[in-house]
Amino acid sequence: MTKHNKVPIFVIFVRFLIKTICLHHLATQNLVLNISSCVGKNSGMYLSTAEIDTATYIALSNDNVLSARIFEHDGYVVIALLTGPIFSQTERIALKNSVQADVSDRLDVSLEQVIVTFDMELYRAMDEVDDLDKQKLLAMALERCD
Repeated sequence: MTKHNKVPIFVIFVRFLIKTICLHHLATQNLVLNISSCVGKNSGMYLSTAEIDTATYIALSNDNVLSARIFEHDGYVVIALLTGPIFSQTERIALKNSVQADVSDRLDVSLEQVIVTFDMELYRAMDEVDDLDKQKLLAMALERCD
C-alpha cells in the first residue's frame, strides 16, 4: 500500500491568498519588475522597497513557498523561505537555486551575494530587524549557508 502525498485544501487556499495579496500589492504600486538598473554590483548597494517586493514576488512565485522574508546588508540579499513540505533534497536544492538565480538576474547582483535559506531561526528573527540585527543575521546566514 502506498501513501499519497496530498496537499490539504487549506494549504492550497493559503498559498493562493498570499500570492494574490502580493500580486495586488505590486499592481497597486505600479511597480515594474524589470528594475535591474536601480541596483549596482557594488558592496554598498541599497535595495528599495520596490526591489524587496520584487524579490518577494520571485520567491512567492514558486508553489512550494508559503512566505518569504528578505533583507539587504553589506551587499548581500538574504532570503529566508517558509515552505510547504519538501520531500527530497533534490527538490529543495532546485528551489534554492531557482530563487537565487531569479533574484540575482532581476536585481543585477551576483549569485554569491544572494543567500537563500530555509533556516527557521533566521526566518523568525528577520521580522522587523534594525541594522545591528541585520549584521548578526547576515553573519549567521553566511555561517549556515548550505
